[in-house]
Amino acid sequence: MSSVLTLPSCDMSAFTEPVASLSASTTRRPKPVQVIAGPAVVPPRPMRDADGVAVLSYKCSPRSANILGPLPEMQLVRAVDFLVCRVHWRPNPEHPYYQTPCPRDVFGEEYPFAQANVHQIVLQLGGKAVSLQDEQRLLFEPGTYPSAVVVDVNDRVKYDNDGHYEVWVYRFYT
Repeated sequence: MSSVLTLPSCDMSAFTEPVASLSASTTRRPKPVQVIAGPAVVPPRPMRDADGVAVLSYKCSPRSANILGPLPEMQLVRAVDFLVCRVHWRPNPEHPYYQTPCPRDVFGEEYPFAQANVHQIVLQLGGKAVSLQDEQRLLFEPGTYPSAVVVDVNDRVKYDNDGHYEVWVYRFYT
């Protein structure tokens, strides 16, 4: 079973400018050695599922949001046929390792995805998100604008998360 969540909309035109205006910007820039954390771009690994069907496997980290690459080709995806599997992560050292995309039956309004269960794996595309109850193949076609595919865990604090999970993509629809 899956459920579709609606993410807050954002007018991107308010955040875009011509590149020429960049040099006149007074915004503070990082030093060349400073690292700014952000979503990780996860490279694909070609493989085959149990039925011999070719898939792209993405090994994702629960410590940050994961953009399914390669970029820039995958920035304009309208739908994705995918499966979340090989789940083995925990939110902190006091928790056991989870083995399923939806390990808890608890909701938390203070979590990033209030409509998804706590610690649930969530796939985002085109301003919408889908959360999975178990390991099942799903075609997610939100019917909104094309975007990058982002996968994340519904957790408030991610620095102490440990482990990984895989997303198998059968097809990207652009």
